[in-house]
Order: sequence, then structure tokens, then C-alpha cells
Amino acid sequence: VMDSNDLEKERGITIFAKNAAVNYKETHINIIDTPGHADFGGEVERVLSMVDGVLLLVDAAEGPMPQT
Repeated sequence: VMDSNDLEKERGITIFAKNAAVNYKETHINIIDTPGHADFGGEVERVLSMVDGVLLLVDAAEGPMPQT
């Protein structure tokens, strides 16, 4: 859903970081989807410089990848 760029849809990958905001009870949660491929590491570093903390989600079927 967050991968809205035409190239992202075509390839099925995240190229550009995206964010979504969710309110849960009285807490405001910002969700950031970053690229998982090592070629886009600069995009990940740029976005992570803007956050205070992270929760890393890893696909249980594939497991962690080298760039994780």
C-alpha cells in the first residue's frame, strides 16, 4: 500500500521511504517504510536520522538479509 511509485509497483520493492501516522488510544505512532535493498542505504540513513527510536520488523519466512 505504501509503495505508490510506478517503479516500486512494477518491481514490487520499496525505493523511496514513506511514512504513515496512526493514532492508537492516546498515542500517536509514525510508521516509516524504508527500502530493504543495500543499494538504497542512503535513503534509509536519511530517514533514520529523523527518528528517536525504531522497531525493526523482519519477515519470518525469509529471515534477516545481509543489509538488515
